[in-house]
Formats: sequence, C-alpha cells, structure tokens
Amino acid sequence: MVRLLFSRAELSRRIYCPWLTPHPDQRRTSLVIIWHLLSNPAARFTDLGYGYYQARTDTNRKLRNHIRQIQALGFDVTITQAA
Repeated sequence: MVRLLFSRAELSRRIYCPWLTPHPDQRRTSLVIIWHLLSNPAARFTDLGYGYYQARTDTNRKLRNHIRQIQALGFDVTITQAA
C-alpha cells in the first residue's frame, strides 16, 4: 500500500503558482491554435512575433475615438502634437 505524503488538495495548493499559470485568454488562444493545426493537416504555425499586436494598434483611430467620447460629454477638444 502506497501512502501519499500530501492529500490531493494540499498537492494542488502547493503546485498552483498564479504568476506562472497562463491567463484564461492565453489558454483559449493556445487551444484555438492547436485546434486549427490539428483540424487542417496542411496548416502551418507561424509565430507573429513579440510586438505584433502592439505594432498593429492604430494611434489615429484611438485618438479619434477618444476625441469623439470627450465631445459626447459636451467638451470642445483641441489637440496639438507634442514636439
């Protein structure tokens, strides 16, 4: 007979590290990628790189959206670009 040193609850508590576990969005993204790769044998994974999403953020679109939201509150907005 094998005796466990820790109960299952204690073991799961000891293994859990919140700073090492991925965010639920990251887990879902990984599952979607895996599903697409497994469902289509011709599909190949290409990593988009570290700054892909940061580079794709359109600052002009963000600026327009923020200006529109401030104007909706009843303010006049004048923006000049910093040097």
